[in-house]
Amino acid sequence: MNATSWALPSDPAMVGEARAMVRKTLTDWGLPHLVDDAELVISELVTNALIHGVGPVVMALHDAGPALIGAVTDHCTTPPAARNPDFEDTGGRGMGIVRALAASWGVWPYPTGKTIWFTLLRDGTST
Repeated sequence: MNATSWALPSDPAMVGEARAMVRKTLTDWGLPHLVDDAELVISELVTNALIHGVGPVVMALHDAGPALIGAVTDHCTTPPAARNPDFEDTGGRGMGIVRALAASWGVWPYPTGKTIWFTLLRDGTST
């Protein structure tokens, strides 16, 4: 089993870096079929943490046998808001993307922040 984590500076440019880290890590772990979904979910969660949260932001991946577990931690106690954006809205779709791609997801609240976690099944199914 593999696991890794990264501390990300509070810089919006880190979203692209986070995607690159996910791609390299999952390719190195022999999980290239999970790269696209993991990149998109991590990208949404890191973006939310950098825009709405308080740094530092920590991103983690764990190969847990039948599932890949990903997590993004920030120091804001406000949970993510599920929105139903209008067609013209330029934002507000992040958690919908997470719900659509992840087999499961949730929030672990802490007195000083939160971790949003997700799972992607190794066999590529979402449920």
